[in-house]
Amino acid sequence: MVPYYGHHTCSMFIKGKPIKFSFKIWMLCSSSGYPYAMEIYSGRKNESPGMPQGEDGVTQPLSKITDLSRPEIYFDNFFTYYNLLKKLADSRIRATGTVQSSYIRLCPLLWIITQLPKRAEEQWITVVMALYSFTDGITVQL
Repeated sequence: MVPYYGHHTCSMFIKGKPIKFSFKIWMLCSSSGYPYAMEIYSGRKNESPGMPQGEDGVTQPLSKITDLSRPEIYFDNFFTYYNLLKKLADSRIRATGTVQSSYIRLCPLLWIITQLPKRAEEQWITVVMALYSFTDGITVQL
């Protein structure tokens, strides 16, 4: 998010943020911070109907990269979807992201390793991915 105090059609309103109006910029960067692809978000596109907006925000920049040697991508819960993680795993791209607890129900959990009480850890493994959850004040899923 880039703060912006003027008026522009691409600026977004985010309720509850200190700076209410700003630009959303989605970037695909290297581990050293070098930007490969950048897109200023200006609203939902109809290029990929049926695909969630966050999933489309990951697949579009990745399609512009020609050399994907040992790719690893990291993103937050807006972009984390089971179908996206499965698609990336099928393309041999490793991905890590936080996930909302409501999305966990959509993941076919095949093997429960441990389930421990509060302030402990839970792990689930599927064929293509692992889900790691911990509670320390609030529950966080990776």
